[in-house]
Amino acid sequence: MAGKNKGGRCRMSSFSADVVIWFLLAAGIVFAGVGIMGLLIFPDTRSRMFTAFRATAISLGAVCLAVLMYGYTLFTESGDSVYLGLIFRTLFLAFILFAGMGAMYGIIRERTGRGIAEGRGRVQEEDLKNGEEAN
Repeated sequence: MAGKNKGGRCRMSSFSADVVIWFLLAAGIVFAGVGIMGLLIFPDTRSRMFTAFRATAISLGAVCLAVLMYGYTLFTESGDSVYLGLIFRTLFLAFILFAGMGAMYGIIRERTGRGIAEGRGRVQEEDLKNGEEAN
């Protein structure tokens, strides 16, 4: 995690910040892998959609937090406006991604929730009809 200071020498972020950044990046990779595995392993479409959606949301959040931590750490140490620009651009990207994911989540819930409710209603109606016929 290096930035350049005025003398051209590399400026490193603190060790504790590096540990947090690497942990967040590793968590992002792990949750992205879980999302991919969820798409491949789960048998039905609903499970695949929700697993992939949630795992990738956590992955994107972890990676965005890592970039924000990197930008904040180097901005406070160097005062260079490049890192402030990185922070604002990452916040804007995170807002766009999470707004889009929220809209997508609403669409998924609407489509899968409506189908399940209709399916349960049909099953309950059939059970009632069969129960009345049996009596």
